[in-house]
Formats: sequence, structure tokens, C-alpha cells
Amino acid sequence: GLAVAALSRVISLTVGLVSGYMGGMTDRVLMSINDTFIIIPLFPILVLFYFVMRDSMSWAMLAVIMAALGWAYDARLIRSVAMSLRTREFTSQCIFSGMSPGQIMTREHLPYVLPIVFSTTLNNMNWSIGMEVTLSVLGFTDINTPTIGVMIYWANQHTALVAGIWWWIFFPVLLVVTTFIGLFLLAVSMNE
Repeated sequence: GLAVAALSRVISLTVGLVSGYMGGMTDRVLMSINDTFIIIPLFPILVLFYFVMRDSMSWAMLAVIMAALGWAYDARLIRSVAMSLRTREFTSQCIFSGMSPGQIMTREHLPYVLPIVFSTTLNNMNWSIGMEVTLSVLGFTDINTPTIGVMIYWANQHTALVAGIWWWIFFPVLLVVTTFIGLFLLAVSMNE
């Protein structure tokens, strides 16, 4: 969750800030790419990546792939804030004082965007953990790497519920649900 959130934040911040600040043709091109990533069905693509890269699929590779696919919604949100910041007086003052667009985006606009970035980071962590658990339970990840989803996968493979060993599945599911609720409540508190 942390790896996916960190990598996708870099992509979404770059695309959102550049698109929102530059506008014009740059905005149209970046938002066309962004919209393409929004409409891609992520779960089938991740399953396809597993089948193509079955032997070399590690959790790090899965995190990179998920980050490359999971940045688009947040980039659009960051873009909307950057567009409003572009029209404010302090941005005009920065331009007149000779700051470059890169300096304006990193020094002046980034602090206004960071609360949104923190909130979307927590939501992105929830999404990535849920996606990893789903893929692992179905056996579409490296089943030798210990994760919560792999624990549920092996419990299911050994028919834990049929054998009456319900706690093999109950406690990993409880941990996932608790993590989701905790991250969601943190995201809500960050929004406020």
C-alpha cells in the first residue's frame, strides 16, 4: 500500500500540477492520457500482467504496475486545484518576480495541494491493499510471498472453513477490514 501510494503520488502530482498550471495544449494532451487511464478496467489488466509475467511477478513489480495504473483520478483532482491557483494574485506576482513555472508549481502551488495529496494517498493505499488481497486470494500473485491475501488463499486451499478452522480466515479478514476502516477514517479526518 505504501509503495503504490508513494509511486502513484509522484505521477499524479506531476501530471496534475503541470496540466493545471500550463493549461492549453499541454492540459489537453495530459488530460487525454489521464482520461485513458481512468477508463481502463484495472482488475483485468492486473490479471493479464500476472499471466504475462508469472515467473517474474514480485510484490515490487505488482506495486509498480498498480501505481502506473492507479494515479489518474487523483491527477484530475490535483489539476482542478492547480487551475484555481493559476488565476490567483500570488501566482501573477510570482510570474512578474521572474520565477520559472517549475518554481511556481513546487514552491507556491504544492503547499496548497498537499492536504489533498495526503487524503488521496490514504484512499489509494486502501485501493491497492484491497486489489492485492483480491489478486492474492484468487492466486494471481506470488503465493510464496507472505501477505494477508496469501494467508486467505492458503486457508481456502486447505479448506479451513470445511475443516472447522474458521480462525484461519477470520483473523486475516478482520485485519483487512480494520485496516480499511482505519485508513478511511484517517482520510476523512485529513479532509476536514
